[in-house]
Order: sequence, then structure tokens, then C-alpha cells
Amino acid sequence: MKTNSVALRVLPEVFNVFRIIMIIGGVCALILATSKFFQSDYIELSSPLKITKQVITTGIRAKNADIKNITVSTTVPLLKALLKINFFIVVATYLYIISSSLALVIQFQNLRDFFNSIKIGEPFDPKNVYRLKIIAFTFLFIGIIHVIKQLIINILLTQEINNLHFSFLYWGIGFTSFIWAIVIFIIADVFKYGFTLKKENEEFV
Repeated sequence: MKTNSVALRVLPEVFNVFRIIMIIGGVCALILATSKFFQSDYIELSSPLKITKQVITTGIRAKNADIKNITVSTTVPLLKALLKINFFIVVATYLYIISSSLALVIQFQNLRDFFNSIKIGEPFDPKNVYRLKIIAFTFLFIGIIHVIKQLIINILLTQEINNLHFSFLYWGIGFTSFIWAIVIFIIADVFKYGFTLKKENEEFV
């Protein structure tokens, strides 16, 4: 049975708009990154700090000319520096932009299809279980690549800066993404159970 809910009629369109925005945003991010690589020999890297005072008192300094403009913010615990662009940084940047943008596109596409099926009155379609699991995996993936990105930045900074210990830097696990992934996996099981009950009811009738 089709629903007359305004929210369920609007949500699929909203998620479709978000999907298009993510595609355009990903392309723009790639263009901007490419432009940055051609215009400058350095790229800014930043990392949240656990202990700002310790970082300042250790007298951190660049090991060589590959890194410069090292600054430590005391108001917001953050270390920034300009690192010379190399092949690894270029590849890592492109991979991060492409993978995160693609994950978000897939996420919004499946959200759109999920709410479309509810709109037409088929919430317990087995495809919805699959869609919810894909959405959960995208949240999990986004959380993982965020952690990997920050770990790589921290490793690069500690390799290029004297007296900067890895323990001073916060590499941050993105708990929000992992929590959303767990919640949506649970919801997927609920919908799977709903589909099973629906199937049993249809067979009984």
C-alpha cells in the first residue's frame, strides 16, 4: 500500500539531490587538488594535539627543507606544517577523495532507493535488507579511511619534524561512523525479520 506521508515522498528526492551533490563535490575536490599540486610544491598538513604544552617545550623543528612553516595553536590544540609534495602524497590524496566521495554517493543512492520502496508500500522488500547493509558498510568504510588518513598524516609529520613524538598527536577513531554502522546493521536484521514474517503470513493465507 502506498503511503501519503509527505516526508516519505520528499526524502527520496532529497537523498537523490545529496547524491548528485556528492558526485559534483568529488569532481570539484579532484580538480582543486590537481590545481593545488600544479601551483605549489607544498601542501598543508594538520593534526590535533593531545598535549600542546609538551610539543612547544620540546622545541620541535624541521629535519630538512621538505617541511616548513611549522605552527602550533594553543587556543585549539593543533599542529600545522607545509610538507613538500611527493608521489605518495598525490596518490594518497586522490585515493582519499575518490573513495570517500564514492562511499557517500553509494550511501545516498541506497538511502534514496530504500525510502522509495517504503513510499510505494514495500518496506519489507528483501532488497531493502541489502540496501541497509550497504549503507552500514559505507559508514564503516568512511570511519576506517578517516582513521587511516589521520594516521598517515601523523606518520609524515613525525618523520619530518624533530622532537615530535607520535604520542603527542591525536589520530582519532571516528566513533560516530562506527556507531551508525552498528545501528544500521541492527535495523537491517529487523527488516530481514519483518520480511520473513511477511513471507510466512503470505504462505499461511
